[in-house]
Amino acid sequence: MIAPGIYPDLPEAGYRSGEWDSLPSWSSVGRCVTASPMHARHAFDGSVTVSPAMRRGSAIHAALLEPEVYAARYVDEPEASKRSKAGKEEWAALEAAGLIPVSADERAVIEACANAARDVLDREVPSWTMAMREVSVASEHYGILGKARLDIASPGEFVIDPKTTFDLTPNAIQRACFNRGYAGQVCSYRAMLDAEASTDTPRVGLLWISTTAPHFAALTWLSEDYQRRGDKMARNAWSAWREATETGVWAPPVIPTTIDAPKWA
Repeated sequence: MIAPGIYPDLPEAGYRSGEWDSLPSWSSVGRCVTASPMHARHAFDGSVTVSPAMRRGSAIHAALLEPEVYAARYVDEPEASKRSKAGKEEWAALEAAGLIPVSADERAVIEACANAARDVLDREVPSWTMAMREVSVASEHYGILGKARLDIASPGEFVIDPKTTFDLTPNAIQRACFNRGYAGQVCSYRAMLDAEASTDTPRVGLLWISTTAPHFAALTWLSEDYQRRGDKMARNAWSAWREATETGVWAPPVIPTTIDAPKWA
């Protein structure tokens, strides 16, 4: 049984396997409010397809937050074609060893993005180098044992969550933050961290990283009002998850029989 607490040395593989894998996290729970409990359960059961954009995002996260992991795990693509016998064997060997081949062009994008993000953090939050990175938290803050993996966190100071995007413009990131539940996500991370660290962390931010050229990054802090909204979104999501778990009813979204054009159209 995993005890509530902060686990700074738990590797990502451990966070996603064994007893830890049985705990709900925002990646599934958050869909209770951004989609429906049915979608949340679907995500929790591991039925979400990993897209190329998600794989690139994971590589950028590694290059930024765990450079030693990035250097060891992300290797150059074999020169041999995947269609040739030798190429198939070489690619299969890399996969069996847990290594991820990347092309020269893809590596250039990954490292440009990571460098842009690092420059922003160095400039705007110099103390980030002393913060915890990729730290795991188990907490019963929301009335059920859940987990979170915080990318950058300094209890009592700040929680920062990097987000990759192909459109780093004010309108795009405002919509993404709302539609994808990022405010609820980072606020839930903060709440679970504070519950276990006995702290009161005042700032939560999103580090946006543009994956399309020109590659740059920007750090945005949630306003006090947006933090209150994020806290409410987090409470609603975890409450819906807890209720669905207790009742066994994972309801689909309510689809109206008539729709109007959106207000912004």
